[in-house]
Amino acid sequence: MYKTVDPALGLSMDKDYGGIQLLSKAFLLAVVNGEVDARALLEEELASRGYDKDGHWIGCR
Repeated sequence: MYKTVDPALGLSMDKDYGGIQLLSKAFLLAVVNGEVDARALLEEELASRGYDKDGHWIGCR
């Protein structure tokens, strides 16, 4: 497992992850300490954009 992002994914930390810098310290600590289920949170965000966890279009719900 990579500590940051697997280079094979072709993601740019500047372009694709810049929003992380906007998150509060309290939120980041809650994620790190397991108080926030980041996976569930991000799956919910994808669903709100109309995508499933594999990036397939499922329509907005």
